Amino acid sequence: MRYTPVSAGGLLVVLLMTATAFFTASSASEWFDQTACMVSDGVIEVRWYPPPGIRDAVDHYSLTWMCEAYSDQIHIPASLDHCLFAADSALLALPPGTQVQFSIEAREAGEERLAGTDPSSAHLCRSTAEDSGPLGDPPMLPILGLSDRGFDDAQFPTLFAWVGIDSAGQIPRDSLLQSAFEAYEDGALITDCFQASRAGGGYGSQADFVFLIDVSASMADKIQIVQANIIAFIAALEALDYDAKFGYVRFGHPTGDNPRVMNGGDFYEDPADFIDAIPMVVSGDWEPGCQAAIDAVMEINFRPGSLKQLVLITDEDSDEGDCQMAIALCNTKDINIHGAVDCDEGDAQSQYCDGLVGQTGGLVFGVTDPFDQLFD
Repeated sequence: MRYTPVSAGGLLVVLLMTATAFFTASSASEWFDQTACMVSDGVIEVRWYPPPGIRDAVDHYSLTWMCEAYSDQIHIPASLDHCLFAADSALLALPPGTQVQFSIEAREAGEERLAGTDPSSAHLCRSTAEDSGPLGDPPMLPILGLSDRGFDDAQFPTLFAWVGIDSAGQIPRDSLLQSAFEAYEDGALITDCFQASRAGGGYGSQADFVFLIDVSASMADKIQIVQANIIAFIAALEALDYDAKFGYVRFGHPTGDNPRVMNGGDFYEDPADFIDAIPMVVSGDWEPGCQAAIDAVMEINFRPGSLKQLVLITDEDSDEGDCQMAIALCNTKDINIHGAVDCDEGDAQSQYCDGLVGQTGGLVFGVTDPFDQLFD
């Protein structure tokens, strides 16, 4: 199951740090699912998904929203499965942090209840963020709620839920750790057999980074800064508790293979060994950056299911390699390329900035810039 809430820029990441996932067992005929989100200033959309078996018997739906001591209710024709309504002044005046709960009931002509939604499955929360966003000041954002409908645990011993976050291809600084979520079974908090881990845009908790580093003579005044930036980047990932691995492709060196996939294509067991492999004395003048990307995709032993990222670092354009092939390979294998590059150098704009990076969903920053942008 995948649920992607509507976000207000980076505010969604902060809100989901207080999200609660509800896993409840119930009769499939009694309950159905719903979502709620604010789609524009003061306008809320609620959708519901009743089972086909009851639709012919439904006379109307009853939508209730409530928070603390305040509640309201509206009736909706049976032909609809969603509604847009303007939030009244009481809703918009809620203080930051207030949660609003929505529920839908399918009713017969005589007001007999046929089925309804779990009240825990659709919430909005008045954001505690100080900055205003496109959904109001402060915005109302959805809180995640998930419910299973009585799966046979003998046949489905493990349930997975994926949450999509629009972070513009970047790694959110505020990570979604397990402490951000709770799970309940029949009303009881689950502490065993429950795991919430960073998905990395739809993947498991593993992140594989491969650095494609230009070690030619033109990098002589930059290579120490690059090394320091990589050290800081690795430390930041460790502080965020990422399961991160690091690989290395060297190019621009005047002797031996150029490019050269280091460490036999394996990730370094100790990141310090990777750092030590970056030469502080550089030479050479042939920089096949696009070929380095191809070799990384073809020869690096990525972990199955990991978030796969290449980081290209060079102050030159590419002297060798089919850049379009590199782009196609990366997109086929769902790999992003980020570029610490000089877009004004030669053909770097078309090869790297608009090409490798721009067409694989990566970020562009300066050759000696720190990698902080990957966490914004």
